[in-house]
Amino acid sequence: MKEKRCKRIAIAASEAAAIAGIHLRTAQRLLAKIRERTGKQKRQFVSIAEFCAFTGFVEQDVFNMLNNF
Repeated sequence: MKEKRCKRIAIAASEAAAIAGIHLRTAQRLLAKIRERTGKQKRQFVSIAEFCAFTGFVEQDVFNMLNNF
């Protein structure tokens, strides 16, 4: 069976909250911490790959969940 890929590269706080099972504000803080650690500015996007590397989630699992939104 061929695996589907997600057609985007950025993740939103609401999606991070749903995937990780955390509150929206906690997800916002998590993305802010990822931005800080990767040297990004406040309004720059966090990629799905950066989110997965930081949280330890498998990228394909995250892509599958995002495709179901």
